[in-house]
Amino acid sequence: MSILNHARAAKVKVLANDLIREFIQRGDACLKRMDAAAARNDHLGYVRALYEALGAHVKSYEQAKQMRDDMLKAVVVYMALLLPFCLFLEKLLFRFVKIEHEMGMFAVLFVVTFIIFRAIHPAFRVAQAAEIIFIAFVMGALGIFVISILRSRFEGTMRLLFRSYLGNEVGYSTVTQKAMIIGVNNMKRRRIRTLLTTATIVLVAFTMLSFTSISKKVNPTLVTKSKIAPYTGFMYHWPGKYQMDEQTLAVISTLFEQRGTIVVRRWLLAKEGTPFHVMCNLGTQAQMEGILGLPCVEDGFLRRLPLVSGRFFSSDDAQEVILSSAAALVLHIDPDQIQAVTLSFQGMPFKVVGIFDDVQFRNMKDLNGLPLTPILKLVADNADKANKADKAVKDYMPDMGNLFFTDPAALMVIPVQTAKILGAQPYSISLKMKDEEPIWPMADLLLTATRARFFMSSRIPFVPSTQDEQQTVVPGVYFIGSNYSTSVGGLSVLLIPLFIASSIILNTMLGSVYERKKEIAVYNAIGLNPHHIGTFFLAESLVYGVIGSVGGYLIGQVLSLAISYTGLVQGINFNYSSLSVAYVILLTIAIVLLSTLYPAMAATKAAVPSGKRIWSLPKHDGRTMPVLFPFIYQPRIAIGVLAYLQEYFGRYSEASIGDMIATEEGHSHGVDAKGRDRHTLTYHVALVPYDLGVTEQLVFDLFYDDHVQAYCLHLNINRISGQDSNWVTTNRPFLEQLRKYLMRWRNLDVSEHSLFSERAREQFQQV
Repeated sequence: MSILNHARAAKVKVLANDLIREFIQRGDACLKRMDAAAARNDHLGYVRALYEALGAHVKSYEQAKQMRDDMLKAVVVYMALLLPFCLFLEKLLFRFVKIEHEMGMFAVLFVVTFIIFRAIHPAFRVAQAAEIIFIAFVMGALGIFVISILRSRFEGTMRLLFRSYLGNEVGYSTVTQKAMIIGVNNMKRRRIRTLLTTATIVLVAFTMLSFTSISKKVNPTLVTKSKIAPYTGFMYHWPGKYQMDEQTLAVISTLFEQRGTIVVRRWLLAKEGTPFHVMCNLGTQAQMEGILGLPCVEDGFLRRLPLVSGRFFSSDDAQEVILSSAAALVLHIDPDQIQAVTLSFQGMPFKVVGIFDDVQFRNMKDLNGLPLTPILKLVADNADKANKADKAVKDYMPDMGNLFFTDPAALMVIPVQTAKILGAQPYSISLKMKDEEPIWPMADLLLTATRARFFMSSRIPFVPSTQDEQQTVVPGVYFIGSNYSTSVGGLSVLLIPLFIASSIILNTMLGSVYERKKEIAVYNAIGLNPHHIGTFFLAESLVYGVIGSVGGYLIGQVLSLAISYTGLVQGINFNYSSLSVAYVILLTIAIVLLSTLYPAMAATKAAVPSGKRIWSLPKHDGRTMPVLFPFIYQPRIAIGVLAYLQEYFGRYSEASIGDMIATEEGHSHGVDAKGRDRHTLTYHVALVPYDLGVTEQLVFDLFYDDHVQAYCLHLNINRISGQDSNWVTTNRPFLEQLRKYLMRWRNLDVSEHSLFSERAREQFQQV
């Protein structure tokens, strides 16, 4: 085990794990003590050193295994972040037009980044086949790529099949994909701002990683059970009613031997429904539920046994028995005349040597706060009713619930070795030391050599030697949890740097919003709603977050290797390879995104200067309603939107079932004062519900607007019949659906735009 631990530690020597090195050093020191004890024929010292050495090296092995598993999990997170990192990096640094060039450069960047990552990350040195990780991610990336292609083809086919029905807004998935590209392009145009913002996030990520990757030792858990210590020493038992095996008892006894007074208690419980039968020479008999084996030193260990008559055992292997007052009453035994009374149990005669008081015996409790009587069964209790100390112990001992103990009237107390012969198993072992002896070295020995969780009691203050600050612990009874492990420290000192970094990112993104108001107006003009425009800024911040956090990690990993190999800085250890550091990277990305929420909200407000984010009906006089759609169209394809509208209204004829009945009244072509084309399309429409009798005339006017330097679409609605209130009510869903349908025009590809434009030209040329 020592050779294996040294070999594994050599592979990850650049990592900071105090416990691995400490346990290895302690185990090696114990091995030297073991050899020295063997040389002077000190067998007890040899076995103790052996147990401590084995426990130390096993804990070192477990820590190394845990750290290796932790690193491999972290590698999965890092590799997953490398995919968007390389994608964004390729978009920022290069201006490729062809998709094959982009994919080729992305593959090159991913391979190069992986090679660097493989060289600096220690997980690849402990993994048996490190390249499998790379192959797995390549296969995963290819699978995602193929799935995305199939999904896009499927969505394209569905749009072709169902585009003639309900018109929906642009999906957020599509907008997010486009927003990534637009965000990178915006970062390209503002190189200085991009460089400074990215450098800020890199420094923030590096700072967080540095502070949270410092390894520190955790003190063993000390849960206060009582402020009054009955003695100075230890008590160990398995949780609940479980009884320990003889091997465990032998190890604990060896460690405790010659340290003080040792008490081993044994139980032998009858099977449910088949109690033990006991015959008395007085002609009486009784049924017993359990046997309790106690050593001779038990009398006076906690306090004197509360005997009402007789004496304690003469030896640990004597065939003697002590009964309770209730059991003596059942067997008709006179407490004043027990000298000639014997019991027969499993073919063995037992002399009755004493009778104890039931109530006082039940109140005799060791460090665990439980009576000495055996536990019959456990029933889960309500944890909310437990106090904090008991709940903390039950968190470590989940089998502890409501305990039901053996009735003293059905209990026999016999010597411990005699109980062992009858098949009784050890339940607990207790050690009573002198009050002036230091107790923590013994506790540290138990924590190192075993995985025991035990109770410790001290009548004088003591100082745990494993604490970073030598803090004195007051006397009392404590539950000791064996949880030696490393922890992540330094998070508390990051609050101010995180606040400063968030403010910088907030200021940067907010300034970007106000700087790009014209750009936001263009997004709004081409049909994107305010929420989509806000998504652009969140996507841009995601690019910053991924590049900054991954870049900060790479810098930190390289710096930690340089510090480790050169030894420039002493007394500080960095560990950039744990899973907790991966969480910090994700936290950095989350902070960048959260810092962009307000700028994204500001962008949505900038997209709607009136402050209204929900579409509302335009002003009207009750008979006429002018509607100017917020879309612009280039001259080459502008006429196609009229054919696009004809396809929409063509579905709603008298023979169809829909939200309206539409009849085309005509279309016309003309020119404006400057000789530019102007087209008109007229429809007669009856809106549902038809029993309201709402009919109207729709006049679409496509004209060139000098202000926006593009074509605009205007709709004039003239009420023909129906009450004005019903006319307004029915037009709201109609115009909402029409607006969504026109918004989808931007999602059509070039070939579809050309097809609609050619169709419209043919129709209007015939006029």
